[in-house]
Amino acid sequence: MQFFALEVFFRGFMLHALKRPMGAYAIFAMIVPYCMIHYHKPIAEVLGAVAAGTVLGTLSLHTGSIWCGVLIHVSVAWSMDSLALMHTVGSPGNPRLVPGG
Repeated sequence: MQFFALEVFFRGFMLHALKRPMGAYAIFAMIVPYCMIHYHKPIAEVLGAVAAGTVLGTLSLHTGSIWCGVLIHVSVAWSMDSLALMHTVGSPGNPRLVPGG
């Protein structure tokens, strides 16, 4: 739900509200607050938010929909979570031996 809410606000409401007065520059106006919510995270994620915001904003403007962004956002998050779990505790059929565990 969090990723859906992010897409609705940034790529739905904000981007499309600014589309008429700003055109494609609305993407950059949307990216500023979108990156600000990533400031407490590692610098790679903040910089990634600039690239992702540009791509997701462009997709939303071209398709007129937030659903591509929702799908991409959820896919990336699930992939990162899965990789983090496999790195720390292992995959379900092949648990990772953790020292002291």
